[in-house]
Amino acid sequence: MKRTIVVAILGTFALGAALVARPPAVLADDMEATVEKRIKSMKKMRRSLKKVKKIAAGKADWDADVMKSQPQTLVSELKDMLAMFPEGSNVDLTDARPEVWSDRAGFEAAGKTAIAAAENLASVGDADAAKGAYDDLRAACDGCHDKYLQD
Repeated sequence: MKRTIVVAILGTFALGAALVARPPAVLADDMEATVEKRIKSMKKMRRSLKKVKKIAAGKADWDADVMKSQPQTLVSELKDMLAMFPEGSNVDLTDARPEVWSDRAGFEAAGKTAIAAAENLASVGDADAAKGAYDDLRAACDGCHDKYLQD
């Protein structure tokens, strides 16, 4: 009798676990969507950086709207980016190095450095200040990519 009850209880737990567990295909789809989202985010940041670079390098006239909006786009994307590398998303679709997950504290610190640099760039008021602020942001981006992005 006790054995029947134990088997019934274990069977109930197993059934419950099976009902709430997500099938591996769904998890794979979630990871693929996560990777695609971060790829789109990186492309969006690249477009913003190109617009800012032209002004910071003196190849385009000062545009206060661009120099405010594009760094703010970078800040927003960078803040979201930190969450786009959940545990288990180091799949074949990504160029992220394993250190993103094994050195999470370092990765997050690099992201926060880039966020601070983008915030600083958004606050500049002239082309001279923009060059230095852009260079700082570029250095923050390169520092993260050098350590956490595969060649």
